[in-house]
Amino acid sequence: RKVADHIIALDHLRKFTPQSLTNILFAFAKAKESNTRIFNRLADHIVALDNLGEFKPQHLSNSVWAYATANIPHPLLFDKISNEAIARQDEFNSQNIANLLWSYAAIGQLDAHLYLSMESAVTKCFEECNSQELANIAWTYAVANVHVPNLFDDHSTFVNACIHMKDEFTIEALCQLHQWILWQRELKSNVVLPSSLEYQCHDAFTARVPCPSALQNDVTTELYCIRLEPKE
Repeated sequence: RKVADHIIALDHLRKFTPQSLTNILFAFAKAKESNTRIFNRLADHIVALDNLGEFKPQHLSNSVWAYATANIPHPLLFDKISNEAIARQDEFNSQNIANLLWSYAAIGQLDAHLYLSMESAVTKCFEECNSQELANIAWTYAVANVHVPNLFDDHSTFVNACIHMKDEFTIEALCQLHQWILWQRELKSNVVLPSSLEYQCHDAFTARVPCPSALQNDVTTELYCIRLEPKE
């Protein structure tokens, strides 16, 4: 808290490098210190910058990851980083892309333009993704409900990568894939994973303890506001 108070009290943050800013945000998020004042101060500073040219892809993705993890929305910051990421998507590796896209879905800022514009970079990164990154990307597009047919078609790199890594998915990743499977069924697409993997996903999802996302919490709140009582 003393560190946050010191930074907030500074007249300006011009001496902080992109790496320093990202490290501060990352540290607070990892420590589960959702200090809204420090997050907003840093976000306002980044938004006010003329450009984000000095920010590496890792800085951009880790920054939005920190806000999503701390569950502190800042639409202007996310908009600015989205535009920068789209313009520089060829610089992003699989981890950068997975963390970036996951963050927008997790915080509930469903930027369809970002998801559509990143198609080329996402397609290329599937060959580099580990199992968790694959699941994060699939979950992101399902939650955002942004249909990009070439990304997840029957013979896509994504499906082949899932088959190759079928024994490496964690419980969390299997749950995310199950939500993607349900989304594909809703779309009435012909894209399927091997039945054994789909069963694994279903079993993991039904056995887990529910953990609502920020978006789900927002929807529930709105339903209560109009005097509906959803069963959670």
